[in-house]
Amino acid sequence: MSVPKALEAQVEAFILKLKTRQVIGSYEVAKETAMILRQAVSTTRWFNVDLLIEFITNLGGRLVAAQPKELAVGNIVRRVLKIIREVARGELNHANEDSTNDTEEFSDQDEDSSSEDDKPTKNNVPVNEHSFLAQSSMFNLLSDGPVSKNGSDDNKNTYNLKPLIIQEINEEIIADLESVYKGIADQATDFIHANEVIMTIGKSRTVEEFLIRAAHKRRFQVLVAETSPTCQGHEMARTLSAAGIDTTVISDSAIFAAMPRVNKVVLGSHAVLANGGLVAVTGSHLIAAAAKHHSTPVLVCTALYKLSPLFAYDSDTFNVTVSPHNVLHYQEGSITDKVSISNPYYDYVQPELVSLFIHNLGSAPPTYVYRLINDNYDQEDTTLQPLRLDDSLANLDQASADMLISPLLSEEQHEREVHEKRALESTHTPPKPKSTRLIGVKGPTIPASSDSFVVLKSTSQPLQALNPVPTSTSVEGDPNWTRNNTLSHRLRVANRVFDIMSSKSSVDHPMCQECTDMLLECLEKQMNDVGRERDCYIDFMKRVKDSRVTKEEEEELAQQVEELKLAEDEADAELSKLKQEEEDLEKELQALDNEMKDLDKQEEDFWEKSNEYQLNLQNFQNERDAINLKYDHDVRQYDRLQKTVVYNDAFCISHDGAFGTINGFRLGRIGPNQVEWNEINAAWGQTLLLLYTVASKLKFQFNMYRLVPMGSFSRVEKVDGDSVVSYELYGSGDFGINKMFFLNRRFDHAMVAVLNCLKQLTDYAEERDKSLRLPYRINKDKIGELSIRVQFNQDELWTKALKYMLTNMKWILVFASRANISSESTLTDTT
Repeated sequence: MSVPKALEAQVEAFILKLKTRQVIGSYEVAKETAMILRQAVSTTRWFNVDLLIEFITNLGGRLVAAQPKELAVGNIVRRVLKIIREVARGELNHANEDSTNDTEEFSDQDEDSSSEDDKPTKNNVPVNEHSFLAQSSMFNLLSDGPVSKNGSDDNKNTYNLKPLIIQEINEEIIADLESVYKGIADQATDFIHANEVIMTIGKSRTVEEFLIRAAHKRRFQVLVAETSPTCQGHEMARTLSAAGIDTTVISDSAIFAAMPRVNKVVLGSHAVLANGGLVAVTGSHLIAAAAKHHSTPVLVCTALYKLSPLFAYDSDTFNVTVSPHNVLHYQEGSITDKVSISNPYYDYVQPELVSLFIHNLGSAPPTYVYRLINDNYDQEDTTLQPLRLDDSLANLDQASADMLISPLLSEEQHEREVHEKRALESTHTPPKPKSTRLIGVKGPTIPASSDSFVVLKSTSQPLQALNPVPTSTSVEGDPNWTRNNTLSHRLRVANRVFDIMSSKSSVDHPMCQECTDMLLECLEKQMNDVGRERDCYIDFMKRVKDSRVTKEEEEELAQQVEELKLAEDEADAELSKLKQEEEDLEKELQALDNEMKDLDKQEEDFWEKSNEYQLNLQNFQNERDAINLKYDHDVRQYDRLQKTVVYNDAFCISHDGAFGTINGFRLGRIGPNQVEWNEINAAWGQTLLLLYTVASKLKFQFNMYRLVPMGSFSRVEKVDGDSVVSYELYGSGDFGINKMFFLNRRFDHAMVAVLNCLKQLTDYAEERDKSLRLPYRINKDKIGELSIRVQFNQDELWTKALKYMLTNMKWILVFASRANISSESTLTDTT
């Protein structure tokens, strides 16, 4: 079968993509494989289904060999082969029904003449021994079977299969691929319930669509394992969170710890194997094992095109090892010679760890996977690679053949056999066999042969001519007769004959008595039919010989011959005309084929551009959503910060009984349990710092004074031209004695200076805000008619004056906060 150049170029391009991993994901691989196989069925010219199946099988073998670990390629090829076989059988059934209708009249006339065909049948359709409908046999590998002679009949039944096969591929495979995610997602609400905790791992579009669809009607929480080192779970978490699902990302090491509060585990899959196990992203085995330990159900979302008839003979059969740079960075290459680095991409999950598979047509447990595989694939297509026999099997000698068919002997049996052989060689006298005859067999009937197979002659030759029975004298004198007539040798030869008979017929040998009777009855019917046909031929020949042609009949026959010659000439002219029309139609068909190729090329370019546009659009949308999310977060943060009053948090002014407090430090001394001077000094330090900070914020410069906040040892400097006098704003434990002797007036000057600075700031604030009126007026060293000096003053009055001062400070804080908010609002409006 010739392959169009365009198809071969498309196949080579796809093979290159598979080898270089340019096509990523089972869905994309399966879709492009289906497109190529549809193109192969459409563009190639074939007139026999067996040729088409052979071509698709070889093409599928090439695609699978390009990327053996991508099981979706082989699955789609097997599905297409299944469709071809089903369509062909359906057409042959239809043709057989038409043929049966045409022969009903003949069957009614002679029912006894009907007989069963000795060829193998399937679905009541007669097939050739080596047709695609017949079951293949291992014996067919050792011999070339007869070539089918019904090629012309097969062409009649297969000329119209191409559009039917293409239609089935479009409806059963391509359309199914396009709706696979929707079919799985529609079942989400049947398995996900309200307030459940769902755990998944990695990035899976199937699981993503499944959970998003469930979120339309259910509220639940999802834990996403990050799948280190690729961290695919981060992208999965972002997508689910954008859909409004409460999503939490956890590390792979936290899977077992988080499993006790998980209600269900939902996994994706790369492939599902024939035993119900699955190949999934690395870490899936860990999460499935943890779920098994905690009796948590594991649901696997998978499409039917991921079902593979293959088995995993070990855990790494279908695994892929990728670059280890995510595990060990290139900068740490100094230790690569000392350690072994492995970065597997997939995990194999045993079927006993899976609770249920959810596919696009329903759901099934792991034990039901083999039924789904049998429904989707044909047993003949399990392997797409041709089976090749070793050349040594074609030329087996007698010793090799005996070794292959002989049973394995134990050590004791082997020693006994060697001992008997040595005894025979030493005595040269053959022992009497326990049994020299088989049931129903007299003497040796099958000669020993040095070939691998016994060649059976035609059944028309008598058996005695092929196998002459030796006389009693020759039998007793021939030592080979005893060796060849032992029970084991004769059974061995009989088994070989049965094997050869089974390989040359459609019936397995040996047969039971019931099967033998049925076969004999069938052969007797055939013999009777052949006998009746022979009698018909004999009767016809007799009538031909008895008939005599007269002269008038001869002239009439000559006239008929002339008329037939004229009809023949007319038919030849009509045939020439039809041939010319056929040539014209062939040219038109070629033009249409070229036009179809151009349209296919345009369609391919269109879809390629469409996919590129969709990818760019998706990237743009993802980037836009990310920017919008960041912008919303920043706006909320800005609003929160804008409403925050920093001064209230930094300087908390309150009261504790008769004392005024700032940041928890009390100002004043009352009663027997008087406040320690360390606390009073700290309070004055915070007060001076507040006054300094507010003045700096309002860009206010004090007249004659300069504040120096230094905590518990703060000072106030009086500036008079070049003269600077410093007053300490802190006292000590011996203050009472100093007050008596007028030795500590510097502390009073410092407090009066602070009060003067507060008055200046108060006047500035009231001038800026006409509605602002402080509760206590300040006049020189008094506030609210109370002196702030310690000398010549009572402790109660001094404490009360300090409380009034802190109250005015509180009002100044409010004014500063309003000024801050108004300035920021003005700045925002200007921007």
